[in-house]
Amino acid sequence: MSPAPTAADRDSFPPQIKFIVGNEACERFSFYGMISILQLYIANRLGAGQDHATEIQHLFKSANYFMPLLGAWIADRYLGRYRSILYLSLFYCAGHAMMAVGEGTYWGLYAGLGLIALGSGGIKPSVSAFVGDQFRPHQSHLVRKVYGWFYWSINFGSFFSFIIIPWVVGRDPATTTVHGYSWAFGIPGIFMGLATLIFWLGTPNYDRVPPAGDPPGQFLKASGITLLILAALVGVGWGCSHAGLGAFSTAAVYGLVVLLGVVPATVSLHRRIQDTGSPQPVGPFATAWYLITRRLNSKGAGFYEAGRPFLTATSLEDAGAFLRVLKVLALIPFFWALWDQTSSTWVVQGTQMAEYSLSLGRFSLQIGAEQMQSMNALIVMVLVPLFTLGVYPAMDRTGWKATPVRRMMIGLFITAFSFVIVGLMQQRMDVLAAQGQKLSVLWQTLPYIVLTAGEVLVSATGNEFAFTHAPKTMKSTMTSLWLLTISVGNLLVAFFTWLARHFGSSTGAASDSHAASAGQFFRYAFLTFVVSVVFVFVAMRFRGKNYVELPHDSSFEPLTP
Repeated sequence: MSPAPTAADRDSFPPQIKFIVGNEACERFSFYGMISILQLYIANRLGAGQDHATEIQHLFKSANYFMPLLGAWIADRYLGRYRSILYLSLFYCAGHAMMAVGEGTYWGLYAGLGLIALGSGGIKPSVSAFVGDQFRPHQSHLVRKVYGWFYWSINFGSFFSFIIIPWVVGRDPATTTVHGYSWAFGIPGIFMGLATLIFWLGTPNYDRVPPAGDPPGQFLKASGITLLILAALVGVGWGCSHAGLGAFSTAAVYGLVVLLGVVPATVSLHRRIQDTGSPQPVGPFATAWYLITRRLNSKGAGFYEAGRPFLTATSLEDAGAFLRVLKVLALIPFFWALWDQTSSTWVVQGTQMAEYSLSLGRFSLQIGAEQMQSMNALIVMVLVPLFTLGVYPAMDRTGWKATPVRRMMIGLFITAFSFVIVGLMQQRMDVLAAQGQKLSVLWQTLPYIVLTAGEVLVSATGNEFAFTHAPKTMKSTMTSLWLLTISVGNLLVAFFTWLARHFGSSTGAASDSHAASAGQFFRYAFLTFVVSVVFVFVAMRFRGKNYVELPHDSSFEPLTP
């Protein structure tokens, strides 16, 4: 029998946390260092133009945050979180090396971004969940704090990358200096190698949750099916492109292909589950889909009761957790569709503004469009301690508990308002451009403050929410679901930018990018305001199950506002 925990043990972070936080700070330096220069590198160095650069960047981010589904499955079912982080980090390092070696070429860009998406996206759900694995039930009250500081470390690393990496390239945003961009992509690779080393140094101290243990044959079968599906989707896209089909016709073809695949797969799933004489263990996604489709044909029976004769209690519990979290996260992509534009459309807007020269004694630092991205990280490092130590406890004392759902609800409204400010600034810039004048780039500080407040409420909360509301065997998988919202959000930006580029009209605005027009900013703000109102009704009906607090309280935790 283990000894009772001491007061110091209850209120102190486990010692191995410093290795994970250090790894995260260096990894984020590497990622955001590359992101900080990507927009203008594609637009100017490769000559793709601002709108096309916006599409490429957000498609990369969408792929980057889609990969957590694969990474979580590998971690939860096959390798475990520790080995997944260690092995996939090597692909991450290779991606940065490819960007540096292939500087100035499209093959270097796409090969590098592909490897970075695999490595960065693959380790994301495991790192986030691995932090939570290090805490014991008697330390559950520290989880919110550790995710706050975890998020602080992310922004500590990204702040310096936004300052340093654009400086390595050179002051001219349209530079074609090969030496500058090669080093600007190479330095993030060095930091990713350092991140991997720091993580490995903590190996003797980590608490590891073993994977569920799918046999190698099952792993290879699932991998083969996934590759076939991806190949089929790529083939359909290639065929539609060569047939000259437009966007809407292509979307209709994809919809038909998906329908033809989903219907027989659903029928096969029902037969596999119901043709056995005893309850079957089935994964959370398949169980949830089975329950939903069975509910459409089952009258009178309760949602979960309809599956009890055919599914194990664990399968139903995991599916219940998945569906509860999905209700909340389904609307979060609209937050990411706005936030992730700080590295694309906000940079485009910043190039139309006057740089600010910051005097540092005998030295001076030119703050331009790319350097302004550091403002987000700087504000986060101020707001995370302020919210964690001040605002949230104050809300708790008033009796209106700062639950994750409430924080995300408020954050969505604040995020939408930040784009109203950006849109108004763009309107003013368009007027001044006609007069040969420019606003200072420091004006972007105002929307950055508002957007970052929304980010702390939504993004920093999301990791905590996904971890605490997931059963022990689904920590990485549920975290990947949270990260999938980022993927969908970036896909929305790429799609809306494509629409603006093909159907938008020239307005004589200061920016040559349709995606960075005042009208486009206002449309994003309006759409997110509507989503925020819908989120209020979702939050009012939400009842969560906090698995971190489960040993102390097995009842459902009311999170209604």
